[in-house]
Amino acid sequence: AYYKLTETNPSILEKKIEQNLETDEDSVQEIIQPPNKLERGKKYSVNELLFRMIAYSGNNSHILLSQNLDADFQQKIFNDLSIKYDLRLNTETDDAMSPKTMSSFFRILYNASYLNSVFSDMALKLLAKTSFVDGLVAGVPSDVFVAHKFGERTIHINETGEVVLRELHDCGIVYYPQKPYILCVMTQGMDFAKLKSAISQISNLTYQSVKGSL
Repeated sequence: AYYKLTETNPSILEKKIEQNLETDEDSVQEIIQPPNKLERGKKYSVNELLFRMIAYSGNNSHILLSQNLDADFQQKIFNDLSIKYDLRLNTETDDAMSPKTMSSFFRILYNASYLNSVFSDMALKLLAKTSFVDGLVAGVPSDVFVAHKFGERTIHINETGEVVLRELHDCGIVYYPQKPYILCVMTQGMDFAKLKSAISQISNLTYQSVKGSL
């Protein structure tokens, strides 16, 4: 949404947004904690918040960016891409998107079929800076470029704080030299270590399959 606005208003990436959140939503993250936490009362550029949101899956950055973007315009993005997703109905416990739906974002960026080629490339380069390397990235050789986004969620019983379920997802483009491919793996369980291992193993199996088909 921000890159779509930037096509006609390049200054939007330098717009400053004040960190005015009452609660620290980054603190619930278990896989990766964003370094140098956002300081309350300090202003940050959209560009910096986009980086933190993608690289560290930063919840605070996501909330600030979303709050400063017209909700109807955000919904328009989903509608334009023919993705059935209603911002008003999404809640913390909803399974909002399938692997197929998430994969479509990467296909659209790869083909530059919604954003122009400049901003599609910019988005993919940003996604290549994602700091989570224990999923898709762990399943391919270190010299293979991967543009991806991970997400985590832990669901607790409110009264006791006991963990009911954990989810770990990793979706993106693996730039195999002769045959780039999209892979999206979504997992559920109780142990993040096992979920990471499952994603990396599936990633490696897929990589070996693609390599063997050439």
